[in-house]
Amino acid sequence: MRRLSLAVFLVCFAVSGGVSAGEVTYKDFETFANSRFGPPDGKARYWYGVGPVRDVATGKTLYRFEYYDTVRHYVDPKDPNRRFGIVRKLDLFRDAKTNDLLTTFNGKPVESWIFPYQLFELQYKDGAVSMSITQGGGKFLRTHVFPDIEMLRHGGNLHITIPGFFTVRRPEIPDAVQAFTMSSLFVVCERNCSGSPQVDWVQAGVNPAPPWADSAGQGLLYMFMSGARFEQYADLPQSVRTVIDAQYPEWRQPAKDLAEIEALQR
Repeated sequence: MRRLSLAVFLVCFAVSGGVSAGEVTYKDFETFANSRFGPPDGKARYWYGVGPVRDVATGKTLYRFEYYDTVRHYVDPKDPNRRFGIVRKLDLFRDAKTNDLLTTFNGKPVESWIFPYQLFELQYKDGAVSMSITQGGGKFLRTHVFPDIEMLRHGGNLHITIPGFFTVRRPEIPDAVQAFTMSSLFVVCERNCSGSPQVDWVQAGVNPAPPWADSAGQGLLYMFMSGARFEQYADLPQSVRTVIDAQYPEWRQPAKDLAEIEALQR
């Protein structure tokens, strides 16, 4: 197994803005779970995003970031107010001009960040929603807080905005603690949609540069990407399917159940 960039994200939030914390309904909770995880029918869904990564100081595009995950929605059989998203994830880095998968950058080796699992947990209680995202195992388990989630309705669309502030300990530099910020926007078509609602997303962040992109470890990079959820693996862009099929065939599906996730956490 290749080196992993591991952390645990614990997200505890109240929905504010267009829907205040006291106004979150069970339907709001289900809409959030179904948009991120897909309906709880046992099938895997697929997320994809891509965009440039730029040097904050100069604005120069250094490389392109490509995101992929596959997720399955699991409902706690003892508590329908508790939902899980079982995920496998890949973060890939591509040449800014050729779009080839990077293996080196300025003469330094580049490795993709691979995640054998992530476990999202959503809990609805007393008119509020809490969420946790767990990834990694052993000493690389980490917890981070995502404040100020917003749910805003615009006509038939529901916009879910998720800002986050993290501190990350990377395995490749075990003694270093790095901070970065990230925000996400999910767009869900709730009404007047043909077939499954379309779910789009954008994500932006200001992050410390990975060691291969900044040997001093002091540079900041700005990332912006956009993407969507896909119902079938074959619907994903060929660029990411080529990498998965050749190098990570197990990543076509998430872990099968919570027992498999527990084994990966050890």
